[in-house]
Amino acid sequence: MSDSKKTKEPLPFFVYIMIVLLYVSPSLFFPTIAYFIGFISTPQEYLLVSTLPLGLAMFVISLAFAATACIVQRKVIIDYVNSDRSDEACIKANKIHKLLCTTNIAVPVTLGVLVAVLVYVNLNMNGYKLAAFRNQDPLANMIFLSIAITFLTSLLWYICQIRMIETRISFIPFNKKQIPLTIMQRNIFTLVFGAVGAILALMIVALVPANLEKGTFFLFGKLVPIGIYVVMFFSVSEYLLSSDVKHCITTILDTVSKFTDRDYTMEDSPIVHRSELGLIIQHMNTLKNTTSELFKEIKDDTKNTIRVTDDLIANMGTTTESVSSISGAIDSVKNEMTNQSAGVEETSATISQMLSSLQELDNAISNQAAGVTQSSAAVEQMVANINSVTTILEKNTNDINQLDRASENGQQTVKTAVTTANHVLQQSAGILQATSIIQTLANRTNLLAMNAAIESAHAGEAGKGFAVVAEEIRKLAEQSASQSKTIDESLQTLSDSISDIESDIRKVEVVFGTIYELAQKVKNQNAVIENAMEEQTAGNQQVLEAMHSINESTVLVKNNSSQMLSGGEQIATEMKNLSDVTGQINTNMQEIDGYSQQITDAVTVSSSSIDTTERTLKVLLTKLDVFKLKEE
Repeated sequence: MSDSKKTKEPLPFFVYIMIVLLYVSPSLFFPTIAYFIGFISTPQEYLLVSTLPLGLAMFVISLAFAATACIVQRKVIIDYVNSDRSDEACIKANKIHKLLCTTNIAVPVTLGVLVAVLVYVNLNMNGYKLAAFRNQDPLANMIFLSIAITFLTSLLWYICQIRMIETRISFIPFNKKQIPLTIMQRNIFTLVFGAVGAILALMIVALVPANLEKGTFFLFGKLVPIGIYVVMFFSVSEYLLSSDVKHCITTILDTVSKFTDRDYTMEDSPIVHRSELGLIIQHMNTLKNTTSELFKEIKDDTKNTIRVTDDLIANMGTTTESVSSISGAIDSVKNEMTNQSAGVEETSATISQMLSSLQELDNAISNQAAGVTQSSAAVEQMVANINSVTTILEKNTNDINQLDRASENGQQTVKTAVTTANHVLQQSAGILQATSIIQTLANRTNLLAMNAAIESAHAGEAGKGFAVVAEEIRKLAEQSASQSKTIDESLQTLSDSISDIESDIRKVEVVFGTIYELAQKVKNQNAVIENAMEEQTAGNQQVLEAMHSINESTVLVKNNSSQMLSGGEQIATEMKNLSDVTGQINTNMQEIDGYSQQITDAVTVSSSSIDTTERTLKVLLTKLDVFKLKEE
């Protein structure tokens, strides 16, 4: 069954039916079995016991326990299927399953005892006595009967439901501590419970007073069916237990047979029995998978080793040829070393001449470096002087610009003054016209005042007041005429002065114009000089950079010359050493020639060993091919 199907409904419907029967058997079968063995003697008593409220309540309680057990068992499987299948999830699932196995034994037994007690209490509450007991207390017999029913019915349902559940949860691994019931516990549990149930069932029939009164034949008629049921119970129980053990043993034998035939291609065996046998099957599955992987690795490694051996054999042949070539090369090198010794001596003489030339070159470069350094210092001084002149020109430019702006501002101010003077002259001309008008008005006012005085004289006494007013007007007219003349004279004088000022300002304007033109010429000439100095500065800077470059190149050449001189000395030394080493190499080549022969011999021995190893590996690979392994 796939995981998806397990998640939808992990257990078949019959498992839930068996769990329910496991819990409700005492309540369900108590009245019927009590009636059959003579506890209940009439149909009326059977109907009464079957409908007792406490008995019905016990039946409902048993159903509730059964439903809870079904839900918990189903949830355990679904939770594990939907989990990450970790060790914690496995431990949790096995722990709950083991607890359910214990609960499914203890709770039904307890419920069976409670059924008898509650039926007895309910009968006493109603004041009813069972006729078969002849006024004897039936409590003990009722408890024994309920226990017997539980052991002889619930135990069978327990065996059936645990077999089906263990088949459905075979994918949940377990260890020795997580086994719910061992094989010994299962058999002892079945035998003890079955035997106790059978003894109690047979004993209860004989303990009912009404059965004893009816004689031995009647008593035997009651005991025979119970005995037959007990035999059938033990037969079925032992068959179910034995079939599980047989199935496990058959699975183990098949697996071991496959191992014997070196066949590791079979699938993992299902674990349908969570006991020592199931644990053995689980370990055999692990052993099969581990051994199969180990054989695959050994087989692959053997194939790789054979390939490497083939390559090594090919390389050994190449090595033998290479050693032979080396021996020939050594002989050639020995001959060449003799010629090299003569060449080394000639090279030493040539290097001595080179050292002399390098010494002269080093002296010349030192003199050149000193001259370049002096020239560079002179150019730097000239550049500094030009930079100083450039700075002065920049200051002069700023001063000329200020003079230019000042002359321009003065010229504008003079123009403004000339305009103002012309405006004042125009205003003074208007004021002169106004004074002429005022003087004319004053003369007319004086004439009117005289006419008024004459008219007031003609009027006599009535015109005296008017004569006084006319006199005052005449005096005011004379004062106005006098003041008008004075203002006219002042304005005339002011107009002459303003005319003189205007003439002077125009001369000043001409002078400022000349200053402005000269300032512009000086500014232009200064700009020409400044541009020339900038070009000269740029040229000198390039010369200075070139001198620096020459100086650096000279220093570099001097350093290289010194290094060449030093290197030449070292070469001379090394050439002497080379001459000595050449002789030593010649001696060593003789020894290498001997060693190469030893290598040839070692390669021959190694080739023989590798051939033997390859034959051994091929034999091992042939033996491994006998094992049948799964192809990935």
